[in-house]
Amino acid sequence: MEKNNIIAIRISHQSLSFAAEDSEAANGLSYEPYIINSSISMAANLREAFVRSTLLLRNYRRAVVFIDSPVMILPTEEFREDEKELLYEHTFTKRHLHVVTHAVIPELSVVAIFSIERDIKNVIDDHFADVRYLPLPMPAWSFLHNRSYSNLNKKLYAYFHDQQMEVFSFSQNRFKFCNCFKVASHQDALYFLTSVWQQLGFNQEKDELHFVGHIDKQDEFLNEAKEFLNNVYLIRPKADFNRHPFCETPALPYDLMVYFVEKK
Repeated sequence: MEKNNIIAIRISHQSLSFAAEDSEAANGLSYEPYIINSSISMAANLREAFVRSTLLLRNYRRAVVFIDSPVMILPTEEFREDEKELLYEHTFTKRHLHVVTHAVIPELSVVAIFSIERDIKNVIDDHFADVRYLPLPMPAWSFLHNRSYSNLNKKLYAYFHDQQMEVFSFSQNRFKFCNCFKVASHQDALYFLTSVWQQLGFNQEKDELHFVGHIDKQDEFLNEAKEFLNNVYLIRPKADFNRHPFCETPALPYDLMVYFVEKK
């Protein structure tokens, strides 16, 4: 089967979307945000999408599914597959209707343990012969890890999506920090970021904060962050990806953009 004969399904708490390479699309990529019905479950929305979505009606046999759920990061050497459910359920409660799964991130020598609602997984597994489940921020982690070695300064990253902020940093090919925060405003984001910055012992004169994604009042966030830190940078995907056509796809989330641009 051709490597591009695959559809990406992105599932967050309040949104559902699909993307696939498409030679007939203006930028070579079709992206379809799906309008969800908030009165029914996400699994029911997904079930309806399989009879309404233009992309899903193309009957792809392979899918990569990005799930927005709490993630537990374990060093590869400490991961035991038969213990993952117990560890995850002790860390994140009230997940009894979820299936616990994992994804290996070899470049960081870690395993990401996360979960997917059982009903959602059943709907997806019924429609595809080959499914790969991944935590939603995983493409951003991997790409920004490679990007972090552009100089010797320490770097803190913030990826904004779905009213959340993924905050992470790397050291010696490992996560130094990785967590997710719900943010209602850019002031919330700054509070969490400065707290993590201090926790990690970063130097506000020489170390760097990089942020990407959708954030309300972006200019205000940037200006206020610069009141605390000397080196604050907005990541511009078009520049990172040398104006790759996929970057021109309207409203395409950063995680999907990275996935398709970097997909081998």
